[in-house]
Order: sequence, then structure tokens, then C-alpha cells
Amino acid sequence: MALISGTIPSLINGISQQPATLRLPTQGEIQENGLSHIARGLEKRPCTEHVADTGTTSNNSNDVFIHTIRRSEDEAYALIVKGTDKTPEPSVKMIDLTGYATGTAGSEVYIRNNDSTSFTFVVSPGTDQINTTPTNNNFLVGDEVTFSSTATIPPGLNTSSTFYVKTLVSGTSFTVSATISDGVPGTTADITGTGSGTHTVSLDITQSNVLSSTSNTDVRNYLGNFVSTNPFEPSKLSATTIADFTFLLNKTVYVEQASTDADDRDYEALIYFKIGDFGADYKVEVKTWPVDADGEPDMSGDALKTQSATFTTPDNKTKSRSGDENTESINNQAAVIVSNIAWNLYDGTVGGKTDEVILLKAGSGITGVAEDDAYVATAGGTVLYGGTTGVIDEGTFTGTALKSLATYDDDVFTTKYNAGESIMHISNNKYPITVEVTDGKGDAYMRAINGSDEVAQFGYLPGSGLPSPNADNFVAKISGDKSTGQDDYYVKWEGNVWKETIKPVYPGGSITHAHATVKKNARTSFNAATMPVNLYKAFGTVDGTTDQIYYILSTVDWGSRTVGDLNTNPFPSFANYELSDPPVDATDATYTINDIFFHRNRLGFVSDENVILSEAGEYFNFWHNTVLSVLDTAVIDVAVSNNQVAILKSAIPFQENLVLFSDLQQFKLTADSFLTPTSVTVDVATNFETSTDTKPVPAGKTIFFPFQRGAYSGIREYFIDVASETNDANEVTAHVPEYIEGTVKKMAVSSNEEVLLILSDTDRRELIVYKYYYNDKEKLQSAWSKWKFDAEIIDVEFIGSIAFILFRRGDGTNDPVYLEKINLSVDSATAILDDQIGVRLDRRVKLQTGGTSSLPYSDADYDKLTTTTVQVSGSNQFGSNLKLKNLNTTGNFAPRIGQTFSASGVSGIKYKVIGTEAVANDPISTFTANASTEVITTSVAHGLVNDDTVTVTTSASDLPAGLAVDTTYYVLTTPAVNTLTLSTAKDGSVVNITDTGTGTHTLNLRTCTIKITPSISESAKWDDGKILTFDEREVEYIVETGEKISSTQLAGVLANGTQLSNSRGNGNPVVYAGVPYDFRYQFSQQFVKSNDNSINSGRLQLRNFEISYDKTGAFTVEVSPRPFDALYRDVNTREFTGIIVGTSLLGKKELETGVFRVPVYCNSKDVKITVNSTSWYPLALQSADWEALQVLRNQRV
Repeated sequence: MALISGTIPSLINGISQQPATLRLPTQGEIQENGLSHIARGLEKRPCTEHVADTGTTSNNSNDVFIHTIRRSEDEAYALIVKGTDKTPEPSVKMIDLTGYATGTAGSEVYIRNNDSTSFTFVVSPGTDQINTTPTNNNFLVGDEVTFSSTATIPPGLNTSSTFYVKTLVSGTSFTVSATISDGVPGTTADITGTGSGTHTVSLDITQSNVLSSTSNTDVRNYLGNFVSTNPFEPSKLSATTIADFTFLLNKTVYVEQASTDADDRDYEALIYFKIGDFGADYKVEVKTWPVDADGEPDMSGDALKTQSATFTTPDNKTKSRSGDENTESINNQAAVIVSNIAWNLYDGTVGGKTDEVILLKAGSGITGVAEDDAYVATAGGTVLYGGTTGVIDEGTFTGTALKSLATYDDDVFTTKYNAGESIMHISNNKYPITVEVTDGKGDAYMRAINGSDEVAQFGYLPGSGLPSPNADNFVAKISGDKSTGQDDYYVKWEGNVWKETIKPVYPGGSITHAHATVKKNARTSFNAATMPVNLYKAFGTVDGTTDQIYYILSTVDWGSRTVGDLNTNPFPSFANYELSDPPVDATDATYTINDIFFHRNRLGFVSDENVILSEAGEYFNFWHNTVLSVLDTAVIDVAVSNNQVAILKSAIPFQENLVLFSDLQQFKLTADSFLTPTSVTVDVATNFETSTDTKPVPAGKTIFFPFQRGAYSGIREYFIDVASETNDANEVTAHVPEYIEGTVKKMAVSSNEEVLLILSDTDRRELIVYKYYYNDKEKLQSAWSKWKFDAEIIDVEFIGSIAFILFRRGDGTNDPVYLEKINLSVDSATAILDDQIGVRLDRRVKLQTGGTSSLPYSDADYDKLTTTTVQVSGSNQFGSNLKLKNLNTTGNFAPRIGQTFSASGVSGIKYKVIGTEAVANDPISTFTANASTEVITTSVAHGLVNDDTVTVTTSASDLPAGLAVDTTYYVLTTPAVNTLTLSTAKDGSVVNITDTGTGTHTLNLRTCTIKITPSISESAKWDDGKILTFDEREVEYIVETGEKISSTQLAGVLANGTQLSNSRGNGNPVVYAGVPYDFRYQFSQQFVKSNDNSINSGRLQLRNFEISYDKTGAFTVEVSPRPFDALYRDVNTREFTGIIVGTSLLGKKELETGVFRVPVYCNSKDVKITVNSTSWYPLALQSADWEALQVLRNQRV
């Protein structure tokens, strides 16, 4: 037997689930509400601090989303979105975290709710007030509004002017002015009558050149697009912030295409008359074609109608005399002027359009013509010379004049030609047309340019003379490689120049879908109601008196295709699908956007197997600006290359690269020094399974992502090995494989504090904490632990070193949602102690006269039991799980984590709640009700006793009158084993039941299940009805002197501080109020090691444990010998109260640093040593030493 000692050098590596022999000395068995700090040791975690009652309610802890916005150290906000699976009525709120916008941290920031742009109204002539109905209009002072009426507008208003909101009387009442100067409305409009008919006021909410005016019906439907088959979850929303713009993404919405009529064109053609010549047959043939389902010309069969016009020019020969010698026939040189040729075809007649000068040569056979004399040919077809009239040969016309083209049915032809020009424009408003031209001399004298056809070269287009206005914005297609069509492009005539443009939109081809009528040949944009919405910052008068920051929630103008067509400038892959007619489903939309991010000055989406990045610097544009070349700034749309399907779920910008996550693989998008469409590449980085419901989080040099391992989750840490230029992802939960139960719902990380917080779907009242520390490439800390809370966690986000947590407080319906924070860096309550360590009270609030002087929440939340007793529900219960009944409550009570209780018949043991489940309704029996006696009869023996709490449900919608669902009833009497009466209060009046209702009714017992320690041994089973008495945990009040006061003393202390026993003469002391929480750390089993190997033989009899602490107030150490679940074994508890009275200042408290010695006297494998702290004082454990007797049967060699 040898007396030996061992050392636990620190307690900074959390817990391990490995066998105790394999653990590091610095790892424990259990760590709850502790923070393992590399410098300060194992501390009691910082407390939560109350930020705000969000005004939001929650039904299931899974219906609220939070996104934090940090603009600077002084300006930060929390955006809170509540979804719903009922009517699409989500609520969106923003909380000012720093007070920058509102002046008070925790206050709500105004969000402009452009829900409707028009409201009906009535007026109050005596007050000049305009009253909108039926809802809040959310107008702001200075808003531009216009008025309309079905009959007579009230006098003082008119329908032709813009008015400006002057004052806001209420949310539905305001006054207006007809003028505004420097943002300040002028004189109030004098409204002298009510008018007649229905009046409407409309808001002008045009915001800027990038944000469209919104009908927030679209926003509301987008954020609330959830139904019972697709319930809302925070993981189904995503958000990213770029400067003052925050984009909100609903991952379940399919992106829809939309069409625009901005460039609608009739089917049209140009005829370009280039050369006039004698003896040519200028022929124009116009064909009318049917359209196909896409609105494109269908030329697979015969034309609907063919019409032609031909003009034949003279043969350029002087003709002989005919008749009187004074009448001569000569060629008209004006007949071959191109403008005259065009006119003849247009008008269907022959003859020069204007007088022309012609030169007649001597010897021409014309009497009286001198050599080289000039004469004038008139439009009337004669030539004047020497007083003699000669007949001119002006050519011949046959066919249909182009100005008089015949229609096919109800279509309309329009032909435009301006005299003296060389270009004609022909159009049809319904049917496609083609124009073909010939001249009988090689067909080079005319050119037809059909709007729905192609031009071989840009140089073939005329450079001027297009007839206005008909040919204004005429679009021509310039063809490239006939085999692909990928290098085709379109140009538009804009007055004096051709500019690159989009394929024109022609009539026809419309399909009516669920949300819009879409033209198949005009799909040029996105349906904004199916794209991410935008919350952006604004500044102005909200309340009519003060300028302040507010935000506007809006759909976004995501731009549209401005050049090319579906082939050369296709929809980005998140919206690239084909329309069917009739539609296969509501929209034919195929893809959702799975994540939104910002990377290297581009807004990005991931969808299906693609990553899509906006134009550089233009975050709202996902279209190419030209199809003639690929610009470095152009949109990037690239698919991952892989031999298996890899649906991308999230994207993380990381070390100038973009890491993409699918369920089985990780990809890395890289580029050269500039990210361009030609330099981008996507390669497989690693091959690890990922839980894609939770977005990975980057932290410095690593990215954390979860994976599923049966009923548990694990975490991997993705990194790039710079030395080997390889990517890898190490598992950081290898030593705690069953620590994260269920599925990871959310992760949040602080790279400042090197802390990862994890929320799982199994226990929403806890956060799993991972604390890590690297020294260069060496990881010195990898600590897992849990933080326990007394309310369900909805969501968590980090801003710097501060974790913001949304709590749902209650377990019923419409429970209030509170925003709280944990500061892992600096505690604002450092004035409480000289050691500058804060007060450890959750939901902590700073109270002081002149500031917040009362709790912003009810302390009744911590006194929900009308009595302090409940009963065990069910017989033969043992182990660590316990079901309770007889929940005599004023609310939906469930014992809180950390609460302690005693059990009847068991002395000397305090049990502690270490886990809870929500209150449940366990069916007992179906029942009927007697309307005359108020007696309820169950179909089987109910087993209830007086004061048991029950609820009722029904298969129909009609319970017996007097009863209601979601109501707790007390058993008032039990006349028989299958009859009872109910009351809404304990020992209250019987419920008055007036009918029997319809359907099948069920009586339920209200129960809840808790997890306790120590557990109940099987030999000491607890029976139904056993009474448990809970120790209530109340709000505590701590004064800056370190003195604890009661709630009844609070008012007096805040008033003058005279009720303090150690008063420092401070007339306005600070009081911190909050709820205590428990710290718990259990040491691992101790071993003697030789050469890092544990010695398992023999016996290690622990004698003492010495725990080193630093600046610590109070804690207890429990020594629990085996068997740990026995009720008859005493737990040895030693209490440390380290607060001593200081000498420097009366009433000031100091914390102690030292070593606390605890006797053990147990075999190391048969004892549990646990440190607990329920005190509000801070605690920091540094290390531990133990002393033991080692008994070996032999000598080791």
C-alpha cells in the first residue's frame, strides 16, 4: 500500500464519452453551465441578459427565425420573422440591440409595412382628418398620396394633384397638405365636405431605381408560404446582409419566370430599296402565317395568305413617234429613282412622285429638242420642252398596293412609307408575316428585313431613313453560326443608331398560370413574388416629429433580360425551366433557391447543382448585358462537376474561395486574382456526409458542419492545409459521439471567443457548447459541454462576442418570445464587485431610479404553482425519468431545469430536475356529458381523484357547451369510478354543462415528464400519487454592494438605498435582478498512469480531493458513493462560501482565491465527485489534486 497523489492540471477540456482510462486528465464526466476558458479556467457561464420582449408569440419553438445585422460596433439589430402554417400572415420585427436607431437598446425599430398601397377612406370635415379603413395604413409624414373617388371627391381634395401626409393622428387617421418644402409639408388641406361615393387614397411608394414599389401581399405570401404539409421552420429561411440591404430567402419557394410587355412588337418587316435600274421587275411578296403555341411563326405548312406587288421599270430605250408628230414617247429617268420605285409599290400607281429634271440628247427623235437641253418631267406624266408635250414611259404596276394589303380575318396590316425615302415598314398586329423581294436582275436591288427572321450580317442593315414612328424600335436579328444559334444577337433602331437589344415580344403564345399570364416567347424576368425580399435602411420622419432610422420591407426589381434571347442569354439556372401548355402544375417552376450569400462583390444563390453569382457590383442583375462577348463582370452560373447528383444546399465564403455543401460532398469554387466567368472553376474538395438542414458556419480558418450518426449528430471541422494545399474535415465530436442527441437545428459561432453553440431538436432547453483554441496549427483545447436554460430556445445568433438567443417562455400556445443575450467577453455588471466580475443571474436586468426601475417580465413566471406539490403519475416508476400529474397551476406548468424537490417518505435527499418535456395530455377515456347534472361519465374507470388536472378534446368541433379545448380543469368530485365533475379552479364551482355536444369526446390527464438526479433505484419504486414538493426558484435582487435584497425591499432601495444593511451612502444604487441558474461539473474517474497508460489492477482508494479556485464566491462539492441510485446511501456535501468582508470599503464584497479540500474515502471507481453552484456569485475552477492509497497485488516491472 502506497500513499500517492495525482494532478488534474486544468479543467478546460470539457467532457469526454470515452472510457475514463482513455480520457485526458483535463476532461470530465459532466459539465453544465460552465465555460472552459484557456486563461481563466472553468467558469460558471456568463448569464443571459434581458434585451426585449419581442412582441412575437410562438406555438412550438420552431416558428421564429432570427438574423442579426451588425453595421458597426455601435449599431446592430436583430431581425425576427415569425412564420405560420396557417393563413400566410408572418410577422417581421426588428429590435435595436445597441440603441443606435431608437435611443434605447431593446426597442423595436419601425419597419415600413407597404402592405397595401391603396385604402378606402372617409373624412372628418371639422378636423380635416382622413380616416382609412379598415387597417393601419402605415403612412409616414411626407409620403406622397393621391386620391380618387367613384363619385365626388370631398371638397378640399382633388383627383389630379399629389398631396403629402402632414400629420399622423393615429395609425388610420392623418391630414395632408398640397405642398411640401425641404421635406416639410405645408398648410393642412381644408376639407369642407364628405363628397359622395367610395373614396380611395393611394400611396406613391417608388423607392429607388433598384427597388420596386411593393405590394406587401407578395412579401407576406413569400415569407408565409407554409402549409401544414410544409410547416415553417427557421432553417427554411436564410438571410444575408450587404451594407444596408438584408435579403430574406424562403428556401421552399419555387422561382417563377415572368413576362414583360415593355418591348411588345407587332409582326413586322422592312423593305430596303437600294438600287434603281431600267428594265427590272421589283416584286414584293407578303405572306401571312399562323402562329404556334409559343407565339412563333409556324411555317411548316402553307401560308394563310400571300399577296404581291410588282413594279416594272422602263427598258431605257427612246420610243418612236406615235400619232401626232408633236406627241412623243420617251423613257422617264425618274422611274428608276429608288424613292419613286418604293412609292409606286406602296401606292399601286405609276408616275414620278415629284417633278424631275431629265436630259434629252440631240438626235433623240423628239421634235424641237436641241442638243443637250434640259427639260422638266412632271408628276402628271408629261415632259415639257419647247412648248411641246411628250408622253413618258414610267413603267407598269401589277398586284396589290402595299398600302392596301388585305387582312386574313380580324388582323390589321399597317404600311408606312415616307415619300422621298428608300425604306418601307410593314406590320401585322396578329399574324406573323414574311416579306420576300426579287428584281429579276440578281435580287441585289432590294432587301427584305423580317423582324422574325435573320439578317446574315450587321452591315446589311440600313444606316438611316427608317420611317418614323412605325419603324422606331424596330428589332433585327443578326445571325451567326446557323448550326447553333449561340452567337445570334438582336439590334434595335433607336432614332439614328442600331443598339444591341432583346428578342422582341410578339403577340400570341400566352399561358395562364397560377400567379400570372406568361407569354412563352416573352419570358424575360422573374416573378418578384417568388424571389428573395429585401429589407433596407431608410431615414426620415416616422412619427411626424422626429427623424430617425427605419427599415423598408419590399420585393425587389431583379431586372430583366435586355439583350439576346432564351438561347443566347438564358434564365439563370434557378429559374431555367420550360413552360407547358396547359401547365403541369401551378407554375411549371422547377427550382428553389437553397441559400443566399455574398462573395467577392457579387450576390450569390445556390440552386440544384449550380452556384449563381450576380454581375459584379450589380447585386440585382442576373442577366448578361451583352451576348457579343463574355465580360469579366458578367453573371456567373456554373454547375458542380461530379459523377453523382450533388444538390447544393449552402455556400460559405472562405479564404477568398467559396465552399459549397451538398449532402455527400463539399466543393470549392475558386478563381484567379479576379473572379470572372472564364476564370471560375468548381472542384470536389472533400467527401463527407452533411446534415444539409443546418447551414455550416465559418470560424476563422475553419468551417463547422454537422452530420448525422444514427440517433445522434456529430460535427466536422473543414480546413485547408496550406502546406499540402489539401482540404480535409476532421471530426471534433470523436470523443463525444453520443453527446448531441437528435438533429442539429442551428449553429452559431464566435471566432472572437472561439465558441460554437449548437441547438438540437431533442432538448430545446439546452445549447451544446464547443470551446476550442489553436496555437498556430496546434489545437490546445477541444472542450464540449452544455448550457441549460429554463425556457425553450427558438434560435441563436452571434454578433462578435455576444450571443443573442430567442426564448419561448411557456409551453402552451401563443407563448411570448423574449430576446436575451450572453456576453462572452465583458460583463457590464463589473461594478458589483471589486474583482470586476459580474452577477450570475439569468434574465438579468439592471434596475435603477431614472432608468428601468421594475422587471420587464413578470416574476410570476417563477411562481407558477398554486401549491408547491405535485404527484407521481403511474406506479412502479424508477430510474431517471419521472412522470408527474396533479399540476395545480395558474398556467401551463412544467418543472424547470435546476429546480429541486423532496419526495414524501424519503428523507435526507434533494432531487434535481436535469431535463424536462412539455406538458402533455395523456388520454384517459372517452366520455359523455349530462346537461342536467353536469356529470361526466367515462367509458372505463378513470382512476382520478379530486384536484387532478385534466383537459378535454373532441373529434368534432362541438364539445359539450361549457367545456373548451386548451383549458385546464380540476376534478371536483368523483361520485363513482367512471363519473366525475369538473371545475375551472381548484375547489371552485362545478362547470355548467348545457348540452352533450357532437362527435367523440376524450378526457385527458395533464402530465409532464422530467429527468432527475439522483435516479430512483428499482428496489425503491415510486407509486402513483406519491407527493413531491418543489423548491421554488424566485427572482433574486442583488445590489451593487453585493447585498441580496427581497422584492419587497426593492422600491425603497432604489429610492434612497437606506434599507441596505451595508449602505455606502449611495442615494441611487444599481440593483441587478434575475434568476439563479446551476453550474455542475463532475470529475472523471481517476487512475494512476504509467507511461501514459492507466494502471487498472489493484485498488485506488481516494482520500482527499483538492480543488483550486480563483476569484470565486460559492460552490458545493458532492461526494456520491456507489451505488449511485440507492436511496439509503448518504451524499457527502461540502459547501464553500468564500465571500469575505473587505477592509478597503465597508460593504464591498471580495472574492477568494485558494484551494478547497474535500474528504472522499472511496474507491476511485465507486465514487462520483461533483462541483455545484446555484449562487449568483462567479466561480472559476483552475485545477485539482488528489491523494490516494494505491494497493497493488504485485510489483510492476
